Amino acid sequence: MEAFHYPSLDFFLTTEPEIHQVETVLTPLPGFPLDRVPETYGRDWGRRTVPVYFYQWNEHTIWGLSAKVLVDLVGRLNASAPTDGEIAI
Repeated sequence: MEAFHYPSLDFFLTTEPEIHQVETVLTPLPGFPLDRVPETYGRDWGRRTVPVYFYQWNEHTIWGLSAKVLVDLVGRLNASAPTDGEIAI
C-alpha cells in the first residue's frame, strides 16, 4: 500500500465519481442473539445492492469508504452553497 496526498477539494467538486454496484447478502452468523431481536429478523435478511464510488486521480484510485466520505462531503457542500443572489452566512 502506498500513501499519497489527495488532490485539492476543487478536484472533487468538479469531478463526478464512477459508480459501480456490489451485492451484499445479509445473514446472521452462528451465535447471533436472534432470541433478543424481533422475530422478523430470524428470517432471510435478503440481498442488497450497494453503490461503490471511484475517483481516478493520476495513477491513483480513490475508492470505497474513502470515496464515499468525499461524495458525502461534496453533497453537503453543494447543498449549502448559495444560489444566485443569495449571500452565504
